[in-house]
This record gives sequence, structure tokens and C-alpha cells, in this order.
Amino acid sequence: MEVLMIKFKQQYFKENTMTVYKFANGATLIYQQNKQDSTTQAAIGFSCGSKCDGEHPGLSHFLEHMLVSDTEKMTREEIQRQLDVMDTDQNAFTTKDCIALTFDCPSVNFVPTLKINSDFLFRKHFDSKLMQDEISPIIEEMHMRKDDEILSNVFNVLTGDINSN
Repeated sequence: MEVLMIKFKQQYFKENTMTVYKFANGATLIYQQNKQDSTTQAAIGFSCGSKCDGEHPGLSHFLEHMLVSDTEKMTREEIQRQLDVMDTDQNAFTTKDCIALTFDCPSVNFVPTLKINSDFLFRKHFDSKLMQDEISPIIEEMHMRKDDEILSNVFNVLTGDINSN
């Protein structure tokens, strides 16, 4: 989860301190309340990114997409409408080291937003059509990421920063 914390800090945190909870199922919740603007930023992640894909390249990325898919109670669209009403921005990402779901919301909506996100984690509904529909976007994103990685490696070589990957 160190990578998640580093990415999370870069994305959201400046001066405030974070709270970190590690759960028995391997999930880690990191959150921070920003008192200046009364918002809370959070990430829920697992230490199982693309380096864990093994013989199945893209598996972790596929799991990320499934993480934010329909649940037993609600469709992805219904969930998004609820998050919109609560003024919550949400995203998910996969790195080599983790899969994570992030959100930024008004602090008064932190608990309800966390409940919705726990639905994503614990009440999944895997529909075979949805799974098939996600394959093409995942492959496209993997190609874009590979292009970004190649450009990053070239930049690192050109700037002499060969240890950054």
C-alpha cells in the first residue's frame, strides 16, 4: 500500500495528516479531512496491481473496471447519480502495485459515500455481458498506458533518470 499512499499524497494531500485503516481482507482505507474547505479525500485499495497479473496480462485492470461496476443493489448509473447528488468525485486506477478506488466529497457526505463504496467492494454483481463490454476499453487503456510507459522510459533515459521506474 506504500505506492497507493504515495500516489494518494501526490494527488490530494498537502499539509493535513492521513488516517489509515488496514482491514483483514487486505483492503486499506486512507482518508483525510481538509478543514479549510470541509472536504474529505479517500482511497480504498488493494496491494495487487499489474505485477500480480502473472500469465494473465490485464487481469488487475479488468478487476479495477469490475470494481466500479453494478452491485447487487444498484447499477453503476444509479450509484453515479447518488454520488453526483452528494457532490462526490470518484475515480479508480491500477498501478503495478495496487488497485484503488478514490473519492473526494464534502466531509458531511463522507460516511454515506463510504457506504456506497463499500457496496462496490462487498456486494458485486458480475454480469457476463458487462464483463464482455469492458474488454475492449481495457485493452485500449492498456495500449495507451504502454505508450505512456514507453514515453516515460525514453524521457528518463534522455534526462539521465534511469532509476525512476
